[in-house]
Amino acid sequence: MGYNIGVKSISALGRRTALPPPVPPVGGKRAYRSVLRKAAQTFRQNAKPQEEEMARQVRLTQEGYDRLKAQLEQEYARLEEATRILRELTGSSDDYDDSGLEEAKREKARLEMRIDNLEDQLNRAEIIAAHEVDKVDLGVTVTLQDTASKEAFEVQVVSPIEAGVLEGEIPKVSDESPLGRAVMGRRAGDTVEVVINNRRSEYTLMSIN
Repeated sequence: MGYNIGVKSISALGRRTALPPPVPPVGGKRAYRSVLRKAAQTFRQNAKPQEEEMARQVRLTQEGYDRLKAQLEQEYARLEEATRILRELTGSSDDYDDSGLEEAKREKARLEMRIDNLEDQLNRAEIIAAHEVDKVDLGVTVTLQDTASKEAFEVQVVSPIEAGVLEGEIPKVSDESPLGRAVMGRRAGDTVEVVINNRRSEYTLMSIN
């Protein structure tokens, strides 16, 4: 994607990065070079958050996105109840060191943090569109066969946010787990090796759905 940045935009960018104004080279060339280095560092520090925000995008299955939204609605309801309880305790007690009051405050703060986290994940979410695949990617279900025992099993490869969810018949594994890293990008018929706690296992990738 290209960007058409005009003179006004460049001027505005300069204001946002708060570059220091030109200064006379007091102390000689060495001092002036120091000023230039600080200006360049300021520019890089202001540009970095935008790059990090793009890198923090989260890929979710539609099922995972819907589950996160449902969790968020539940947390909203719990926060409303916690706020009501805290209001009642605050109005009925003159002792702000009361253990029940302090616990209510901690619960409210915990729920607010949980809500902030869920909202952040949903705001950064990119839904994985259903499409035909010939290699393992996020959202796909793979059938693996243990080369030693010949036992076969299915797992769905998902982002860490979705991993560990017990709902559904097919277990989910994170693409950052040892098994997830081993199968990502592989094709049906490939053999992968997984090492967990010094135990080495080998699996054949039977199919990708």
